[in-house]
Amino acid sequence: MADASYQPKVYRKMGGDELVVASGGTVTIEAGGYMTQPIVAYTTAGTIDVPGVASLGSGSDGVTYKLPAPTSTYKGYRKTIYCLNSTGGTVLTCTAGTINLTGHTVTFSAAADGVSIDLLATSTANWSIVGYSTSWGSAALT
Repeated sequence: MADASYQPKVYRKMGGDELVVASGGTVTIEAGGYMTQPIVAYTTAGTIDVPGVASLGSGSDGVTYKLPAPTSTYKGYRKTIYCLNSTGGTVLTCTAGTINLTGHTVTFSAAADGVSIDLLATSTANWSIVGYSTSWGSAALT
């Protein structure tokens, strides 16, 4: 007979579509194991999704992409955005107050292929920059 007092800290929700890690639980990835995130390529101006890794680049000059506030679903989430195929300047904007930059803008130059920025959803409405790379080109944070 099963022990009814046993409550695991890591479990799969009914239906199997969600894995829950409760307080005190952990997920261990052993040597040789890995986790993946979807990479979505955005080539036209517009809003990018909060989940997943975003690849920005249209090959045109001055294309602007918008990152919305994280909402309660994504609080604590880390978002990676990188620039690819940037023959013209590429601009990432966030609505006022959603990123820890005065102008709420990240501008990737025409030579910014491979430049990335890592953001952390520090609340339900704010992104904070936790890292960026300018190894292959340049990016201006304003």
